[in-house]
Amino acid sequence: MRLTVDTSFCCCKLQTGTKIIGWLYLVVEMIGLIGIVTSVIMFMTSDNGHSQEFPIIAIVYIVSVAMMIAATIPLFIATYQKKRPKLVLPWLICAAVSTSIAAVTVLYQLYFTIVLEVIETPLIVYFVATAVLSALKIYYWIVVYSFYRLLIETQ
Repeated sequence: MRLTVDTSFCCCKLQTGTKIIGWLYLVVEMIGLIGIVTSVIMFMTSDNGHSQEFPIIAIVYIVSVAMMIAATIPLFIATYQKKRPKLVLPWLICAAVSTSIAAVTVLYQLYFTIVLEVIETPLIVYFVATAVLSALKIYYWIVVYSFYRLLIETQ
């Protein structure tokens, strides 16, 4: 079974597609990091009696986003220099773990939604949006993996 593609977005070369994906991930992760840090600051400064679990979840999210950002830097080095394929591996591993955790979380939430029989329009929209985004993340991973295989073959 072949898990690679020959081109990426609109017939772009794999190197160009990997650059686009790297920048896209970097921008989205930075926006997410700013958003979650802002939420934690607002939560910590308010005295509304919410559970203290939110900051723990937020800290886990901040660490995972920071790891993804840190893994994107070697991806850029490998992409712009078009050598050293091992620099692509941290991004591939982080993206695979991130996508797997997101899929498990969605399945967990879907299970409890079905068990509790809570079917509302916002939940359906959430599941559809998450499914589409997960499919895009898998495609992005395959593009970057294909670039990784291309780098290995040219070495």
